Formats: sequence, structure tokens, C-alpha cells
Amino acid sequence: MPIWARVYPSLDFIGNYRNAHYKLPFLAGQDLAQNPEPAKALRAIEQWATAGIRPDGVPDGVTIEIEPVALVTLRESLRVATPLRQLVLNDLVQLRNRLGRMPSVSEWQRQGRYSLATARTALGVDRWHRVLQAAGLLSPQANTLEQKVGDFLREIEKTSMTKSFKMVVLLAMCSKAGFQRVIHIDDLTRFFRTFFSEERHRSDVAGQLVEDAETVAAAIWSRYILDNPINAWVGGNTDRPSQFFIWNHESRDFKYIGPGIDGQGAERALFGDAVRDRVTARLMNYWGSPGPGRFVFSVIPTGTGDHSKTFESSERGLCIMFGEGSQRNGVPEGWHAVHINGEFYYGKFVKVALNVLKIRPTDDRNVPNELTPQLRKLLAQDDTGRLPLRPRIRLVRSPVSATWEILAA
Repeated sequence: MPIWARVYPSLDFIGNYRNAHYKLPFLAGQDLAQNPEPAKALRAIEQWATAGIRPDGVPDGVTIEIEPVALVTLRESLRVATPLRQLVLNDLVQLRNRLGRMPSVSEWQRQGRYSLATARTALGVDRWHRVLQAAGLLSPQANTLEQKVGDFLREIEKTSMTKSFKMVVLLAMCSKAGFQRVIHIDDLTRFFRTFFSEERHRSDVAGQLVEDAETVAAAIWSRYILDNPINAWVGGNTDRPSQFFIWNHESRDFKYIGPGIDGQGAERALFGDAVRDRVTARLMNYWGSPGPGRFVFSVIPTGTGDHSKTFESSERGLCIMFGEGSQRNGVPEGWHAVHINGEFYYGKFVKVALNVLKIRPTDDRNVPNELTPQLRKLLAQDDTGRLPLRPRIRLVRSPVSATWEILAA
């Protein structure tokens, strides 16, 4: 099922030059969850049009015909585009106005036009609190928190991750009362066992000693946690002791030794909320990105509709696009059982997309296609039905029932 888009100079996709920093990378298939590079995107588009060199990020099932005169307009769009810094600031203020308060990191990640990495780069800062400060949105309470524990919060935002484990450790340390300074290995083991028993998280332990998360011995889990995320957090991978964490061999405790907020007041709860927010954002980004065992695909509009509307408000249909590359390996073809929003359907997986969802596996057009309403329900960010600017889903296959679950990514 090829998807076609023809680009003309008058088409609003490029005519609105104020957003060229966003639209050019989108057209070239760049991952908008990372730092978009509009100049690089334009070069890729020109190579595609003149030499037939397809940008790597464009799904195999998508074809874009670019009129020669449109390239001139694309270059002009980039030349006169509003600076990325101002676009990020504008988007931050718009999100604040929608929420009626200072946005959190995870809210920005779900509803903002740009990624946190792009916002930091565009504003020349190194952490979320300073992004808010540059936009004039940092609350007095958050400013106090930044003065006391800002470096630790920055470490959560920027620490390297090859698996989800480091963030799962911090998630285990977040309680209703705030952020715990100390957690025993037995408590971590119980938390990890529960977390990785969920189908949506199993891919991170596939092929590991703890693959059978529910039944593997506690001693094996404990050793795995010590050798991996705890070792990384205490600086074992760099031979430089961490300024934030230590491991106590005698008591078998993992302890936060950085600055913090003690007591039972509002500041301590705010500190816990800030840690949890950053951990949530990192895990959202991790599970929402393609990787080994993580089938993450874009949701794209199909058919005809009112092109003057935004993606969120468009009445066009939706399908899940996964193309033909290595990212698709392991995804089936034909009719298969699908679980979405707590309901079971049959999905028709074609070569490049999942475009049909029905109550039974049939090509009978009298049986309605439920894919679009179910995707809108899954992805809606609020009561208005607003969709994310970069809607994605993740397919998770149950190892026992051969059912594919569709999750928001």
C-alpha cells in the first residue's frame, strides 16, 4: 500500500515558512523526537529530487514527488524561517497556556512540537529547568528546587541509557512520600520482577539470565541488578565514583548521597515529583523509540480530508506505517489477533502498514474498519481528542496467545 505525497510550492506544507525548521525534517524522514536538522534535511530532499537518493528515514512505502520549482520554495522557506529558538519558546508558552500552569518534562514530551534535546540545544541550556527559565515559565518553587538539586535532575535527564534499567531503579525509589534515599536490594528485586513481567517491557530482558522475569530465582535477579544498573549508577563503568549514589555491600542497600530535600514538607514531595517526571519522560522516550524487540511505528493520515486543518483535528483516516526495512522484521503479514484499548480485533497487516482492524478477519466492506477510531481513542491526549504532533504506536506480541497489542509510544 504505497503512500503518495506531491509537493508544490503553493502547498501549505512548505508555504508556512515560519515552521520550516519542523516541516523540512519531517518531509525528509528525520526522527522529530531527536534534534531536527533542517539544513541537512533540505540537502537530502534535493538529492532525492535530483539524483534519486532516498533519505534513510523515509519509510519504504512512502513516495514523495517533488516538483523542481518546489525546491526553490523549500530553500526560501529555510532562509526566512523563524529561528528555532523562537519557535521553541513560542511552543512552550502555548503549552503553558493550554495547561494553565508550568508544564512538566513528560507533558512537553507528549504535547510539545520539539523534543527536550532540541529545546535544550535551541536555547543553549543543559536541563529542563533552564529551558523553562529561558521561556520565563519557571515557578518560584521549581527555581528553589533547581538551586538545591538541579545537578541531580540534570543527570537523570542526560545520563546514557542502552536499556531501561537505570530509570527503573529510580522509579522503584519514587514513593508517594517522595524520593527514597535508600532502597534495599530485595525491594529492587521485587520491583524489577514485577516491572519486567509486563509484556510491554519484556524485550529488555529477552535473551538475558532474567528473561523469565516471574520465576527466575531472586538471587539471579539481585546479581543482575547489581552488575548492570547499580554498577552503572555508582560509576563502575567509568572508574569514577558517582557523586550521587553508592552501594553498601554490608547492608545491601543502594543509597542516594547527593543533595536532597529532607523532612516531610511540600519541597520533599516536589523533589519526588520532579524525579518521577524525568524518569517517566526518559522511559517514554526509550520505549517510544525503535530498537531490538521494540516495534515502534508512526501513525499517519490516509485518504482525503480537510488539508487546512491540523493533523490533530483532521477527519482523515489513520493507519500504522512500518515500511519494508529491518525495522519491520518480525512483524507478520495477513490477519492476526490484535488487542487495543482493552478490546480484541483482527488486524490486516499488509506489506508496509497495518491499515484494517475488524471484529472478524474479513474483507467484507460491510464490516466497519475500526482502526481509525481505536487509534484516536488510544492516542488522544485530552478530552478534546487532540492527537500528538508525532503520533507513534508500539506493537507488543504476547508469547503465549500470539496476540499483538497496540500501545501508545
